[in-house]
Amino acid sequence: MSIKFEVGKYYIHRGGRKISIVGEVKTDRWDKMLVVEETDRTGHAISCIEKGSEDTADNWIEISRSEWLREFPNA
Repeated sequence: MSIKFEVGKYYIHRGGRKISIVGEVKTDRWDKMLVVEETDRTGHAISCIEKGSEDTADNWIEISRSEWLREFPNA
């Protein structure tokens, strides 16, 4: 089953990486992109993914905000 990344939702990859979709922007070069806050065993980052990239979302499942926030115990 393929999922669609949505702003305001949280996901975990089979490999343990977690992401939060924090917003959508329109770029000059790639049109609509999703702004992603991400975390894994190596740290935290901000990146972008192409909006509508459902075909690359097969290894992701949606998680709750509380599960996402466990990555930030001192926040």
